[in-house]
Amino acid sequence: MDASICNSQGNTLTASNGRNELLPYVSFCLAQAREYLRLAHSASLLSKPHLLFCSFSLFAKALISAKAGYPKDEPTHGLTNRGTREGENLIEREVIVKEKGLFQSLHLCFSNFPIKSGTRLSLKSLLGCVEGMDFPKLFELEEPTAHIAISFLLSMICRYEPLRWMRGKEEKWIEKYMEIATNRFPNLIEKEIRSLGFKI
Repeated sequence: MDASICNSQGNTLTASNGRNELLPYVSFCLAQAREYLRLAHSASLLSKPHLLFCSFSLFAKALISAKAGYPKDEPTHGLTNRGTREGENLIEREVIVKEKGLFQSLHLCFSNFPIKSGTRLSLKSLLGCVEGMDFPKLFELEEPTAHIAISFLLSMICRYEPLRWMRGKEEKWIEKYMEIATNRFPNLIEKEIRSLGFKI
């Protein structure tokens, strides 16, 4: 990442009042995110969902901080799958939105209004927000935010429900989603960061 950040007039901005760590923080998040992404490219479906979620979380933190103008760590995911219906197929699984956390902060990078805490989002509705997945769009959500929720849920299942993941990972949409997500999510986030004047 370039050592400078420029505004729309091309002038270098000087970080002050505790914001002098923004550039190193964004640079570090992107470097770590890309490293996880490289590992995900070569991983099988046994572990790829978790590597993608680690990568996507760091890409998201970079954008959230770039928008905020200062390093903004998010200690919680802002999502849970506890108490959700399990369903026969993985595509029926759900996440529940929390009031605060990474998911909500990323959503607010694209929207002026938060998603109501307690909102349930099924994988099927989230996949409808991903270009190239050919699912009906049932919920208005920006694609990067949908990717965070999808990768979170798949990561949770593959780590904590190995028997369920062993059976479910053969569902036809999963491999297609992984291929789309590994390319689209980083590109969408980096485009947003560049639009803020960052040279990356």
